[in-house]
Amino acid sequence: MRFLGHEIKEKYPIQVALTTVFGIGTATANLVCFQLGISPLLRIGLLSELQLNKLRRWVELNTVIDFELKKKLDANMDLILNTNSYKALRHRSGLPVRGQRTRSNAKNSTSTSIRT
Repeated sequence: MRFLGHEIKEKYPIQVALTTVFGIGTATANLVCFQLGISPLLRIGLLSELQLNKLRRWVELNTVIDFELKKKLDANMDLILNTNSYKALRHRSGLPVRGQRTRSNAKNSTSTSIRT
């Protein structure tokens, strides 16, 4: 079954099926089901076309998903990297950003990072 641009097995419960879409987690999936009055444990293959359209419409209107979300995250990362802040310098160097120690930890992140 095709749903929101993803191939989803019809045997999946609605809650699990929605979490296969990038940007929708368990909490959002439960919220969608609650607001539409659908059981989260109901299999997605058992939904009628009307229910699927309601589900699709709710997700498209109330959440940012897939390509739009990835584009937004990339824009935020570019904004951070274009500033010459300490955080941007740590990101560019491939070092831990949030104050983690580097003397005994973070050996892998420093050796496998791409330095530009």
